[in-house]
Amino acid sequence: MSFFLLKKKNLFCLLAVLFLALQISPSFGIINEPKHRAYTANWSGQIFRDTTWRDTVTVTADVVVMPGVVLTILPGTTVNFVQSKSSKIDAFYFSAQTELIIRGRLIAAGKPNRPIIFTSDNTEKKTGDWAGIYLDSRERSVLSNCVIEYAETALSIFGGAPLINNNQIDNCRYAIVSQLQSAPLISLNTIVNSEVAITCLPSSQPKIHNNVIENSQEEAIFIGLGTFPIITESNRFKNNRYNIRWMGERTLE
Repeated sequence: MSFFLLKKKNLFCLLAVLFLALQISPSFGIINEPKHRAYTANWSGQIFRDTTWRDTVTVTADVVVMPGVVLTILPGTTVNFVQSKSSKIDAFYFSAQTELIIRGRLIAAGKPNRPIIFTSDNTEKKTGDWAGIYLDSRERSVLSNCVIEYAETALSIFGGAPLINNNQIDNCRYAIVSQLQSAPLISLNTIVNSEVAITCLPSSQPKIHNNVIENSQEEAIFIGLGTFPIITESNRFKNNRYNIRWMGERTLE
């Protein structure tokens, strides 16, 4: 009888060990990971430490990523901007509308099947619902496989050399504005339904190639005086009033 009980006890222990192995060991072909929980959050104000956004984020008022801080946005995230017309008197702010200001570094690297979306929080969205994203730092930010829509200016770049590639920018008054010694790499983007798609202001040196620019009310690419962009013939233009236009000089249809 005692021998039978001992065997039964050993069998119970073996089953318990096997059960635990099935939960934690990849070699058994089963990994019992915790289920992903949907994450929603409201953000406003200054961010002083490295932060990650995922799933759904609502920007209820201006957000400033402080110098030395990295904001990472994961693939598949939607960032909604609440429309605001209140005056901003703080020196941090560029616009009366809600904006995302990067004085540190932004890493927004989506995937082709899981883009990061920056959009208006309004049910009926329209151009200018929110201000846009301001890259005001010399740290190298990255925006790739993102959708940016319904902003006044999708991307304003002040200094630095951010990577801007494989994005869809739609229904923004100005898509990309490069200025103040900035040297962004702007490539493989699709920019549609803007007033001016890419604006190059004095002392900037953007590299612009392999973009598709369509339906610009004015210029697809506007080049101000004292600007030194590198524009390759690989860009494709369709339905723009002007494809490339130099301030006070000449127009390339």
